[in-house]
Amino acid sequence: LIARLEYTFKAFKGAVSSTSFYEIGTGLEEERDFVYVEVAPGQGVYQWIDYNDNGIQEQDEFEIARFPDQARFIRVAVRTNEFVRTYMNQFNQMLNLNPARTWSAKKGVRGFLSKFSNQATFRVNRKTLQEDGLRRLNPFYTSVESDVLVTLNSSLRNTMFFNRNSRTFAIEWTYQDLANQNLLTNGIESRTDKFNRTDVRINISPQFQINLVGSTGNKGTASEFFSNRNFNIEYLRGNPKITYQPSPAFELAVGYDYTLNENTIDEGGGETSTNQKITGEVRWNSLGKGSLNVRANLVQIDFEGEANSALAFEMLEGLMPGTNGTWEVVFQRSIGENLQLNINYNGRVSQGSNVIHTGGMQVRAYF
Repeated sequence: LIARLEYTFKAFKGAVSSTSFYEIGTGLEEERDFVYVEVAPGQGVYQWIDYNDNGIQEQDEFEIARFPDQARFIRVAVRTNEFVRTYMNQFNQMLNLNPARTWSAKKGVRGFLSKFSNQATFRVNRKTLQEDGLRRLNPFYTSVESDVLVTLNSSLRNTMFFNRNSRTFAIEWTYQDLANQNLLTNGIESRTDKFNRTDVRINISPQFQINLVGSTGNKGTASEFFSNRNFNIEYLRGNPKITYQPSPAFELAVGYDYTLNENTIDEGGGETSTNQKITGEVRWNSLGKGSLNVRANLVQIDFEGEANSALAFEMLEGLMPGTNGTWEVVFQRSIGENLQLNINYNGRVSQGSNVIHTGGMQVRAYF
């Protein structure tokens, strides 16, 4: 049984627009489990890291691959013979504010406010085994007891712009709060990701642009069965970048990325990492002919903690403590009117390890 309500409106010549979606329902659902299946290198999503060195692939040893050559596994849902009655509640809300649609020609306070715009999105999708009537209807109820929870996914994102369409100066502020909980056969697994980010764009000339990006937040995972996957990382990040674009066909960018991570989980914790990255990127694009993108990173990581762990994999972004280097080349070329050639090459090297090269080529035909 499903009931659904949708509502969309615009006001003040589109300065305010909103879309709402609300759905409740009941039904039967299979209990879920997952297995990881090995596929050809580069065709998967996950990589296996033998954290306990026992040579056995265990569920808590699979991570989302950071590099193409490590993506050797996919996650497949396994059917079970157990069905449970679930109660579903889904709510989506989008709200856009753009005063410039009515006040762009105004002066004074209204003219100043017309330089601002805002986009807000809230989503929640909840499935439980049992709830009372009022909680079952309330889309904002997220404090669900673990013994009745099946899945809970929530997302809140708000972005405010100032001078968004300006060619000289603009500011963008984003707040995001993501959370999901899933009931598996071995217990509840949850993930959270919350941050505040500010992006300042300054065009000092038609050819030069400066971006100043700063963010702070925390991300973590919690598992009832796999205690080694429990962590909460608080981080602080700064990322200035300067871009030189003398023509629409050519662009050169140089950036620096500084990230400070700390595991602040109540039990244990204390691991820290300082990641510093220097980035250089060159882009060339010829309309109707092809494009070339070359990117190289020099990464220095200082890490304190156990390197062979799920926490270290997250903090180190798939690299190793010490000096690392990564690079990427992507070439695209149109051959005639119906063929397109794509060539990509990735490489990386970490301190004390060999260089790893990965390449691929693809030809597409359009009919």
